[in-house]
Amino acid sequence: MSPPLPSTDSTSPPPPPPQPLPSSSTRPRTSESAQDLSHLKSPANADAVRAFLADAGTAKADIASAIAYLPPLRPRALYLSQPTRISHLAFYLSLLGSYDKVEAAIKWNFSLLARNIDTVKLNIAFLQQCGLTCDDIADLYARGRTGNLLTNNLEHVKKMVACIERLGVSCCSGMFKTALVTVCNQRPARITAKLELLERALGYSEARMAVCKLPSILNLPELTLGNRVEFMRTEFGFEPSYIAHRPAILMYSL
Repeated sequence: MSPPLPSTDSTSPPPPPPQPLPSSSTRPRTSESAQDLSHLKSPANADAVRAFLADAGTAKADIASAIAYLPPLRPRALYLSQPTRISHLAFYLSLLGSYDKVEAAIKWNFSLLARNIDTVKLNIAFLQQCGLTCDDIADLYARGRTGNLLTNNLEHVKKMVACIERLGVSCCSGMFKTALVTVCNQRPARITAKLELLERALGYSEARMAVCKLPSILNLPELTLGNRVEFMRTEFGFEPSYIAHRPAILMYSL
């Protein structure tokens, strides 16, 4: 049996130099939003948005596109009336690269523009030390795959990384990004239960190998995971070591 995964202790990964936040170089496009923010239609407000985005260092092409698409953009959050929240929008535009991605991120985390940007920057810097690039982080966040990870406090993010390491997935592993998605979307107790199930079915070493090779197998419901392991062993006669080296077969529908 493995010890429970939750822990308040966390070890910081080795610190390679963090990457600078990317500057937005592509002209953003926006899809229509259900919110109608009439106060953004006036030229005065458009000028305010233009000024704040410029002060935040947003490229002129992006500012022009933002103003052009201002009526259809109408972000879901009602935060653009606040200067600080407009500067937050500029930051997320720089990080994610387009208004489509910013809007998608806001849909996953409604209060995104109201959160403390300094906290987000600390979390980004820490994840970069873990080996993720800005593109990796932007992709995860725009797709809503890591929930509110970036807007949580740094200690929470460190606990998530420590949980991944206890699974046997190191920061330098190509599976670290996949493991991050897995631990961010489940309670630690649920992950522990699935890992223990695999250890009983395959053996400790084999279970650990399978998880290291493909952490996303822990996204499967516990019952489904157990049934698939049993099916592979009884119907096909696969040995635990065979499954451990090819964990992707557990993702196949029966």
